[in-house]
Amino acid sequence: MVAEYRSSSGRVASTSASISAEGLAAEETHGVELTTLSYLPRRQITAYVGRISLHFVQEVHIDSLSKGPVGMGAFVFSFIAEVQALARAHTAARGGMALIALSIDQVQIIRDDRSQAYATISISDDVVRYAKAPEDVNVIN
Repeated sequence: MVAEYRSSSGRVASTSASISAEGLAAEETHGVELTTLSYLPRRQITAYVGRISLHFVQEVHIDSLSKGPVGMGAFVFSFIAEVQALARAHTAARGGMALIALSIDQVQIIRDDRSQAYATISISDDVVRYAKAPEDVNVIN
């Protein structure tokens, strides 16, 4: 895996890392699944790890002269992507494999006159572990 980033001097640098999947089950290499459903299709829930409730606040200055994606659309997209990534990280840290019954409890996104944007979101969901269901059996939770 190669990641590129821009250093404080403005230079583009890259880092590389190799991740070995040896010793891991195929299910664990796909990452944490996230769904609003109360079940996982073609999966059997083996354990409920617990419920999580996460709250996020972000403030940013929207500058039309900066490089890269700008504006409210880019801000909202990146904010939601960060929320999903952090929810997946919390799930993995608790030993879960999936987030089910995802609920957005509150969301508020505001842009003011001074090109400032504010976003708050509260989400809650259940952390579960699962196993692949047999091919010939329909699993209903």
